[in-house]
Amino acid sequence: MVTALRVLLLSASLWAVAAPAAQFTATVDRSELYQDEYLVLTLALVNSDTRLRAEGVKPNIDLTLLTDQFDLGAPTSDYRFNINRERGRSTSGIVVQLFPRRAGMLQIPPFTIDGVSSAPLPIRVLAPATDRTPEVFVRSAVASTSVWQREQLVVYSDLYHRVELTSAKTGGQLETEPVDPDIRLLPKSERSETINGVEYRVARNAWVMFPPHSGGLAVHLPDVWIETAQGRKQRFPVRTENVTVKPLPADVPAGMVVGKPDIAATAQSSVYATGRMASWDITVRAPVLDIAIPAELPLIDFPAALKAYASNAKRANDIRSDGTTGIASYTLALIPAQPGRLSLPPIRFPYFDPARGVIDIASADGPEIEVARGELPPSIDGVPASAASDTAGPSPTGMSNLIWQGVALIFAALWLVTLWRWKRHRTIASAGKTGAAVTMSPRFAGRPLIQTMLDALRSETLERGLAEWEQHHGIDEPLRTTVRRLQEHYYGKTRPGDAAALRAAVDTAVTRIRNTRTAATDGRDDWSPASFTARVQS
Repeated sequence: MVTALRVLLLSASLWAVAAPAAQFTATVDRSELYQDEYLVLTLALVNSDTRLRAEGVKPNIDLTLLTDQFDLGAPTSDYRFNINRERGRSTSGIVVQLFPRRAGMLQIPPFTIDGVSSAPLPIRVLAPATDRTPEVFVRSAVASTSVWQREQLVVYSDLYHRVELTSAKTGGQLETEPVDPDIRLLPKSERSETINGVEYRVARNAWVMFPPHSGGLAVHLPDVWIETAQGRKQRFPVRTENVTVKPLPADVPAGMVVGKPDIAATAQSSVYATGRMASWDITVRAPVLDIAIPAELPLIDFPAALKAYASNAKRANDIRSDGTTGIASYTLALIPAQPGRLSLPPIRFPYFDPARGVIDIASADGPEIEVARGELPPSIDGVPASAASDTAGPSPTGMSNLIWQGVALIFAALWLVTLWRWKRHRTIASAGKTGAAVTMSPRFAGRPLIQTMLDALRSETLERGLAEWEQHHGIDEPLRTTVRRLQEHYYGKTRPGDAAALRAAVDTAVTRIRNTRTAATDGRDDWSPASFTARVQS
């Protein structure tokens, strides 16, 4: 027994002698730099079971020792363990960017862990040279420091460089206070610009937003990190711009476009005849998102001799580096009731003018059209067409029949589409009451809460459904909060664990949506044939 114990002690002592000692080092990628540049500090611990931590629970590296001389970037850590090596198989490291606070001789102090210390590192910092033509610089700004609610606001960050760059990136996303959840990144663009006789290449990052609330708005533009082909590294810090958001006047409706629209009308046909349908394309372009443009054309006062029917808008966004333009295209069907020259009324589109702070009307003049007498059908009310007199003009009864036949075809098609949507809506609603399975899109088969919200909003996506709801009913913070919680629950990096609370919030939002919609229609079902017929007759 004693012999075995001696063997074990001897083996342990031999292993301790053979095992390599822990090594702790600190290195930098440069020991001399200008004040507007940055260096990279790397701390490495080898042959130790300890893992380096500068953040989180119980950090064992105190980076605050550097803060009197340097500003710090976000540290990153790494840990590797190689089971195939008998020695030196564990390596732990921390990497952090350091930004000198002043010029002169600075020093990175030693750090100690597991009884071993890193060596101090001297750093020489040169004052930035006064150069009227720097190699690289950044200009960031907002297009305007004072905007109205829902007015388009463009924010940009321009990177100027006259040397080749090996890398250029932003250190984060654009952020605002208060938070605006609908910030959109615009396409990147490049251009050339001459400053002090030197030509620079300019790369632009830009964002667009439509501030929903009045008051102060702080816009935090992200920092920019670059490295030149010569190896020079620079970081241009975060910049904050302050914007005043003015409240819209009380008489501006919730769904009114903010920004002057352009209206264009194009005829699909140059021939007009009584009783025959001709189409016009109406295109509205405005400095808003497409969902902010009304789905229906504003009412137009057509003459009695002309029947007109407009389709709902087909909408899209024209997104460019300098902003976004919403586009809505309507088709206008015209049926002249009598021959002769007719003057079409102007197309009028109300909007809020940010430049003058008033409600105004954008309009496009209606052209004059020449309507020819349409050919009579073979028989009208049993009277042969040959019996009709050319000088007497077309039969009023026959003309009425032609017009109403076309109208009847249009309304029959609309009624069939409405009936199909009503049946689908009733099937989903009845399935929810009886507990039967509801047919879901394969995308949301495993996400019933999303499907429930989409059914209530009558939309294919949460974002579009929320935007269309707020367009008609104004900003809805409780609904917006529930939608964001849904998105975070299913798509976020850190998902909330209280699914029951989220389900209750969705049920509350769905009930409120249905009650609001029912109250707005005086208790009628918008998708029933009876309701559709009532609206047509009114």
